[in-house]
Amino acid sequence: MSLEERRVTGELLQPIKTHCSLVIVEHDLDFIRDICDRLTVLDQGRVLETGTVAEIQASKQVQEIYLRRA
Repeated sequence: MSLEERRVTGELLQPIKTHCSLVIVEHDLDFIRDICDRLTVLDQGRVLETGTVAEIQASKQVQEIYLRRA
């Protein structure tokens, strides 16, 4: 999606998130940061870490997995 499409999608999802849980598969943390209160990172289909965006960004385990694949 383009930046504009992500912005519009985020605006559409904001009111929905107060009524239900959302499952979003996305690697763009800027997009996720605006929508999610908590997120879960998967690695090979297994839960690697769950927390706030700040906690996920600071996670050594998440950094190691994603840097290993870069």
